[in-house]
Amino acid sequence: MRYATEDENDVIIKDILLALPSMSEPFSTHAEALLVSTTHRAMATAQEELKQSLTSILATRRVLDLCIPLIGPSTSFPPGKQRSKAQNFNIPTLPRASPAPLLRQLHMWLTPLPSWTKLTEDARHNVMEYVAEALTACRVILDAQDGAVSEVVREEVIATRNKATDMCGCWFEVYSDAGAMLTVTDAISGLDPVHIN
Repeated sequence: MRYATEDENDVIIKDILLALPSMSEPFSTHAEALLVSTTHRAMATAQEELKQSLTSILATRRVLDLCIPLIGPSTSFPPGKQRSKAQNFNIPTLPRASPAPLLRQLHMWLTPLPSWTKLTEDARHNVMEYVAEALTACRVILDAQDGAVSEVVREEVIATRNKATDMCGCWFEVYSDAGAMLTVTDAISGLDPVHIN
């Protein structure tokens, strides 16, 4: 049995799976399942790379790159919403999947500062960009009109988002890339201060 190569996985996810109608809806269960699976694979890859002192985590970053389209805008709209109306009223498009699983895994992996400090500057910059993408998806969800997002999803996003923003403060203490920090702080600044204990 031959497993798909990295290039083949890229084509399978981005060009085939994301084109399916079931993966194009807001909060698609299929997109979320794929996000969870891909995120877990990224964390396992990171563990293996760091064991081998591969601190640039290039393979991990390649897998995490596949997560970003899954938390990006869906290509269809909720019932009753037409694309033309959404564009006219500047209604943000909800993501295919909640960013909570990605943020949760990044938090669990990188909260211990020793893990964070092992990464190269370039790898840290990339990781912050992933966090910023996830926080931007959080903002879209939390800014959505009443009824567009279930309370369960909202509460999960808020709780996970709060842990991620707390985590960022620890990262900034050991990180010197101003550009990457600005990327994340911009994403954080657009979020409301709501916290759930």
